[in-house]
Amino acid sequence: MVLKPENITNNQDYTTIAEIGIKDKGLSISCTLEEVIRTAQKEASSLGANAIIVKKIKSPDAWSTCYRILADAVYLRDVQKYQSLIIWDKERKLVVADFKADTANRPFEAATYSGFNIIPVAGTLKELPKLIVETSFDSNRSYLKQRGNVSFVLKHEQLHFDLSEIYARKFVERMRNASLTVKNVSERGNEIFKQIQIEMQNMNDLYDTEVYADTTLQTRWDNKIKIMLSETVPFEDKSISIRR
Repeated sequence: MVLKPENITNNQDYTTIAEIGIKDKGLSISCTLEEVIRTAQKEASSLGANAIIVKKIKSPDAWSTCYRILADAVYLRDVQKYQSLIIWDKERKLVVADFKADTANRPFEAATYSGFNIIPVAGTLKELPKLIVETSFDSNRSYLKQRGNVSFVLKHEQLHFDLSEIYARKFVERMRNASLTVKNVSERGNEIFKQIQIEMQNMNDLYDTEVYADTTLQTRWDNKIKIMLSETVPFEDKSISIRR
């Protein structure tokens, strides 16, 4: 998890393990802010931390073409308290506490805000540039009213999250088949992304329409989405290489 000092509401909520500084190592090419933070996350994880608190960010300047950060690798006692984005994982199912948005004046029993992000990774002398696709659930925008059959509603919302992962994989599949180069990746990527977003929204709408009208159809959708996840397993590693 990546946090800022102002995100911490109580200093007793964590233990600092180490201070991490990610700097320009000379002739660095892969050093965008996203990549530098990822490097810090990996280093913190190897130390037994489950979060980093980014204290300082230095943008590229006359001294370096890289982003540089200073962060504390920490162990949070209650990860869920601070978790705002949940990355999709087949072993990690949504729980009630993941829905943190206010439920006042909300029209439905629950709403899941999930989708996928595309993170560019610059190439090196030995490696091609690539895109990393991540499926995430936004806790701060998702809500669930704790009344009635909560377990049923929770399961229903989990499948919306699963659909986001399925269409992220479909995006990866189409991108890999698009003969991407540095010159055409933006144009082709945008076209594929827009089409996938339309298909994903249509599938989510169909899911809600059918189950809202007849809750007994939930089991049919459970099986349908389980099959879709199985069919897209070849694209579970959501990385896309780009030719120069």
